[in-house]
Amino acid sequence: MAINRPGNIGAFLPTTIAFDEETIRNLDLKSDEFREFLIAMLQAYNKTALVVNTKESAYYYLDQFVTSGLYFPTTTNLSTTQGRPIARAVVNFGALPNAGVKSVAHNIPSFPDPTSAVHIYAAATQPSTAWIPIPFASPVLNKNIQLDVDPVNVNITTGIDYSAYTECYVVIEYILA
Repeated sequence: MAINRPGNIGAFLPTTIAFDEETIRNLDLKSDEFREFLIAMLQAYNKTALVVNTKESAYYYLDQFVTSGLYFPTTTNLSTTQGRPIARAVVNFGALPNAGVKSVAHNIPSFPDPTSAVHIYAAATQPSTAWIPIPFASPVLNKNIQLDVDPVNVNITTGIDYSAYTECYVVIEYILA
């Protein structure tokens, strides 16, 4: 079954001037041209609102933030075109662990069904030296870094000492119920 998608996905606003200021100043408020101008302004405003509302916001806050991203409708109700909103939370994880598991509370209110996660990633910084992505895959097994999320915490597991990486931010994106 095909799913109808909103027609304004991927919409962009032109960056050219839509209305000439001098022409607007000279319009007679009771003229047909002024009425046409008002209609054009309302249409431009509506297009702006549609585009702005479909753009994903790139804020990375330490609290839950609704990104304006939408996922397809639920598979149990394909007759709707209502997309499901995406939220993002960032966790300031601090230093990575020394060969073990470290857990930090993510503070996501009403933790969603785990199947609704859409993106979980992190990056760690060893000041003035290096950055690494997390999860981290290495051909040397004990150098791998695992990242997972449970209903309360973000968990990072290391096989060797990565504590020199003193800054780590974890990004969790998930579908709101």
